[in-house]
Amino acid sequence: IRKEINMPNRLLKYIVDEQELITAEPDATAAHIAKQMTENKIGSVLILERGYLVGIVTERDLVGKVIAAGKSPSHIHAKNIMTHNPMTIEADKQFSHALHIMDDNGFRHLPVTNNGQLIGIVSARDALSLDLKQFEMDNIQKEHIFEVIA
Repeated sequence: IRKEINMPNRLLKYIVDEQELITAEPDATAAHIAKQMTENKIGSVLILERGYLVGIVTERDLVGKVIAAGKSPSHIHAKNIMTHNPMTIEADKQFSHALHIMDDNGFRHLPVTNNGQLIGIVSARDALSLDLKQFEMDNIQKEHIFEVIA
């Protein structure tokens, strides 16, 4: 089990497996995107046009380019605040590689592709999430050891 959860070496395809992609069109409003993020408890929405990834809108975009700029979220469209043509990473790479790319480039979300086809997204938060799973697994194992010893 420990090998399966070992985050840095885990392949991205296993992290995004069964992940539901949350997407919007370039003409979607910032208000719509913010609602999607809130409802799905995520920090970014992928922007697709005719099925192809053309951008990404993140919490930072909403705060910096809409709220802090004093603009109305109902009147600003994704195409005006998104990062155009975001960098992607192939699913056969290790999560540690994705973390390095995010750190080197100063962003927290990275779309994942399989042979150029969008299949998911990873975030810096995923590292914490899987560390917590490892912590839980360690505690379960520790409880089991104490039960055997007792």
